[in-house]
Amino acid sequence: MIDIRDTDYYKEITFKEKIMQKECILLNKIFEGSYTDNISNIPHEIIDFFKADDGKYYVYNNPFGDFGNHNKNYTPTYLLLTSSYIPKEKKVKIFYLIKIKEKIHNFGYDRKALANFENSNNKANQKIVIEKIIEKNITYGGQRLDKIYEENDKTYMLTFEAEWIREPKEEMFFEFNTGYNFQRNTGIVHNDEKKQAETFKRLMEKIEDSKLWKSYELDKINSEDVTNYKIPEKAGQKTFLDFICMIEREECYTNFLFNLFSENKELVKNFLMLHPLLENKKIAEDFIICREAAVYENDDEEKGEYIGRLDVSGESQNYRFCIENKINSGLNGKDKENNTSQLGKYFKNWTSCGNHIPLSFVLVPDENKGNLDSEIGQLSEEEQQIVSKNYKILTYKDLYQFLVKNSEEIKKYPFGAKFYEDILEITKRMSESKRERTKRLFLAQIAKSFSK
Repeated sequence: MIDIRDTDYYKEITFKEKIMQKECILLNKIFEGSYTDNISNIPHEIIDFFKADDGKYYVYNNPFGDFGNHNKNYTPTYLLLTSSYIPKEKKVKIFYLIKIKEKIHNFGYDRKALANFENSNNKANQKIVIEKIIEKNITYGGQRLDKIYEENDKTYMLTFEAEWIREPKEEMFFEFNTGYNFQRNTGIVHNDEKKQAETFKRLMEKIEDSKLWKSYELDKINSEDVTNYKIPEKAGQKTFLDFICMIEREECYTNFLFNLFSENKELVKNFLMLHPLLENKKIAEDFIICREAAVYENDDEEKGEYIGRLDVSGESQNYRFCIENKINSGLNGKDKENNTSQLGKYFKNWTSCGNHIPLSFVLVPDENKGNLDSEIGQLSEEEQQIVSKNYKILTYKDLYQFLVKNSEEIKKYPFGAKFYEDILEITKRMSESKRERTKRLFLAQIAKSFSK
């Protein structure tokens, strides 16, 4: 068995790297909504959330597991797992911070080298070396990492050994001003380049502020967990949103609610019964359902100032309802000077207008409810009163239970009948914490690998 750190190739590149080392920070778009959404794949970054059986902590630098020879003069000290780049706001949401201990390898992609199989830089040779490392001591739940992934996997599977992982205490964003664009799914901010120095400095200030972070206890997959795991027939199944790589897109969830309610007049009335104002009494009148309806000041489209758009809304003779869906977003339309948000504006300028009885909802994944509550707590006292008295905050677990309870009603119509299982599955996922979902994915794949 060979370890790459014992090879002449590794010693050679390590010696050259030590001549001049410069610091850098890695940025990776977290796996949700990308590779993992393809049928039969699990994300390679899933190892970022687990200790290996040997007690060590390994992480993956996407998209291929390489760090690259073009970065051989740089020492990565931290890896940030983020959302996709948000172009309009020039920022990313930061989910996790990882402290890197050392590189396991420095293999990268060199097209000329890859063409020559005899060259030690050839990808086939590199893959053999990495598999030897894994064969020696890197297992999860008693299974080698290279056996856990699909047989056609072409990546390096792991990149670094790390010290720890942390997560923000509160919702965290980082804005890129000038000098650096993070628009792909992986990026590097260097400390020595003039254009990136300012970005590097601001990132480090955020990273080194201990008040912003909390520890993340890494799970370990035990062999007993794998032995006792039974893959359910339906739970965890891949859906159409997985197939088209849209599992994290907020508008998909808004759209399926709109379509269900547009198709089924009784279903929307059943849903509105969840609001405290109705006290479980069903509304007799029917609703006209809208998606992305524009809201204007004082409900006056001709003279009023444009305020925003309601995710899903509806109007009957005596009632108006709106549903604000928050998958990855927080409160929008914030006025920092007056501490107000879209919720108060929508209530004042649409839902409660025209002598209608207002039925307002906010829908949020269970894991994000704490962040939403925190944001609401920062609003003005008047706005907090509007939200607490008039908005019903529902988690996706609440929505999941509603969909289960109303399964017969949903299946009466073509759209609901055809997509009910998919809708139920993705709603259930949103009711899980990311931690629960990640462990379920990894455990299922390990169990599957033993059955091959």
